[in-house]
Amino acid sequence: MTARSMPPHKILLVGPYPPPYGGLSVQLQQWQQYLQKTHGSSCEVLNISEKRKEPVPGAWPVHGYLDFWRKLTKYARNGYLIHLFTNGHNFKSWLSALACALAGCFNHRRTVLVFGSGNLPVFIQKSGPLALIVAGAALRLSGEIVCRNDEMRDAIVKFGGNRSKVSIISGYYGTFDHSAEVPRTIENFLRKHHPIIGATATTLGPEYGVRLLLDAAQQLLHQYPNLGIVVLGIGDNHRPQLRIYEQTSVCLAGALTNPIALAVMSRLTIFVRPTLFDGDSRSVREALSIGIPVVASDTGYRPPGVKLFKSGSVADMTTAIRGVIDGSERVPTLRQTSTGLESIKEMLLIYSKLV
Repeated sequence: MTARSMPPHKILLVGPYPPPYGGLSVQLQQWQQYLQKTHGSSCEVLNISEKRKEPVPGAWPVHGYLDFWRKLTKYARNGYLIHLFTNGHNFKSWLSALACALAGCFNHRRTVLVFGSGNLPVFIQKSGPLALIVAGAALRLSGEIVCRNDEMRDAIVKFGGNRSKVSIISGYYGTFDHSAEVPRTIENFLRKHHPIIGATATTLGPEYGVRLLLDAAQQLLHQYPNLGIVVLGIGDNHRPQLRIYEQTSVCLAGALTNPIALAVMSRLTIFVRPTLFDGDSRSVREALSIGIPVVASDTGYRPPGVKLFKSGSVADMTTAIRGVIDGSERVPTLRQTSTGLESIKEMLLIYSKLV
């Protein structure tokens, strides 16, 4: 690796840290592990997740806004490059971005803002004057900006981002070991059902499309009476909030570490991503990388090898799933081993611009 693509020695990662094991939190943790193991960087983490006040191995807690600002400026003054992982689809996310960008001014604007949500353009479009001022200031003061697709980049540029410093880079850094032991309850479910349809979600918010998937499953039961649905990320405490039809077998697997989640994913017949909006889904890329066929809504960026259906359409989703399961729609299971390496290389080049 050339000196130009080497990461800086001191890096502060800011964002949600697992648990829970959502897209951004796992990305942050994987990037932390890569920098520490591969380059020996001094890589500190400020956890701003819902569990930010709790002690979590691998990350520092944050006790309120003032504590957040004090820690950001302390690290910036000590020469740390600040690298934020955030969604970009709510006001708090942009406040975090502005705080990181302002703190970075103490260290020659060595701040990288990474936005992961495909709903960022809609948020900016519908935002009031205050949110737009905050977003514009964060974008102008930052060193480099990363997003996931063209629509996100266009929105960022329209509201203050300099196109020359906005890059589109996937948050997928590669698929790691998926040979972990599957928990017994999930293992028993997997053995009893076929085909197995899997999905991921961190909440039951409509954007994840869990309810749409369950509606599609009801339609598929006529043809596949032994069908099983596995949802990673939400647990049985969410079951009362779901309308699960009597004959539908659903395993709500709960929050799993990434190695266990990958082990479960490797046992699926098909992975479905029924989201109403997306940036560039890491779980879609993980499924492809281990040879699992993927059916996904036609929103955000979808890599080659994904069977698409119209976002929000249960009928179209059902048809797409049925076609893949019965073989009439052949989806190439492209094992994308190079994509993660490309993302790593591109992120290191982003760092090099700020060193």
